[in-house]
Amino acid sequence: MVRIILTFSCLISFLSLAQSYRDILSLYFFEELQTIDLLLDRDCYFMQDGAPAHTALATRDFLRDTFGNSRVIGKFFGINWPARSPDLNVMDYFLWGYVKELVYVNGQFNNVGDMSEAIINAFDHIRQYKMNFVKNACRGFWTRVYDCINKEGRQLPHR
Repeated sequence: MVRIILTFSCLISFLSLAQSYRDILSLYFFEELQTIDLLLDRDCYFMQDGAPAHTALATRDFLRDTFGNSRVIGKFFGINWPARSPDLNVMDYFLWGYVKELVYVNGQFNNVGDMSEAIINAFDHIRQYKMNFVKNACRGFWTRVYDCINKEGRQLPHR
């Protein structure tokens, strides 16, 4: 009986995470892409890893409706992204490190609320003042692809 309850509890948590992920994409991320005219751009691809919330059937349907199957890079889509490929992921090689620098500029936090506020402020700062950094990092994607090919898939340095 306990196993069934735990399984049901995990299923509810998974469904909540998948719905939250879709909400974040539709309410914030895709809205931002529309404001900078990238959502309809045929050269704009959406990439995600294989996390359960990312591969939920409803999430996959949502992304196919938004981008089509050929403009989503990830598990179960037209372009299957290889596992453990952070070297080419703009979020991994650029954005998260930059956000971390902004968030921890004054050191550690005493509580989750202060940390959450610092993360929100970091993204607001990027949105208001540093969108060119993000665009340049995205433009550098193909350079990193060619670097990866030249290094035969070995680790690339963070820039």
